[in-house]
Amino acid sequence: MLITSALAQHQPDITLLHQQAFNSEAATIQQLLADFQQDNSAQPLMSLVALEGNQVVGNVVFSRARMTGHEAVTAMTLAPLGVLPRYQKQGVGSQLIKAGLEQLTAQGVALVFVFGDPAYYQRFGFQAAPRWELTAPYPIPAPYAEAWQVLALQPNVLGTIKGQVQCCAALSRVELWQVEE
Repeated sequence: MLITSALAQHQPDITLLHQQAFNSEAATIQQLLADFQQDNSAQPLMSLVALEGNQVVGNVVFSRARMTGHEAVTAMTLAPLGVLPRYQKQGVGSQLIKAGLEQLTAQGVALVFVFGDPAYYQRFGFQAAPRWELTAPYPIPAPYAEAWQVLALQPNVLGTIKGQVQCCAALSRVELWQVEE
């Protein structure tokens, strides 16, 4: 399996992949992916694909985030992450995340945020962001607060800053932050 930067030729396969991976949420993810392309606040955007032969079997996107009051801190948001159903639970998502985190670390990015399953993302070192007084762009109901997570890619960042995270415009739509209970 090859992990590489997504190219324009991969876009139709990326769209199809997320349709299959997210079923009922596919339209929302498709809109998000389209919005990223028009969103200057998401730049520098990093989209990686996992290729099995010539087939795109996984995709992860990292987009720019900002820390209110700490503009010098470089931060990114991980979303979405999708893997074709027949390739799930085979480490494809993990490989994508690890490759992305390695690249972001090399670029000097300080923090990466994700709103997702703590049991999955803690394997990569993510921690509950509210513990560090790093709040999401929108309120998250208490039972799901631990799903808003942060990973420090540079030393001595966590604990030195706090405040609200501002995601790029594409990720700042309130419906993306609503949790179905």
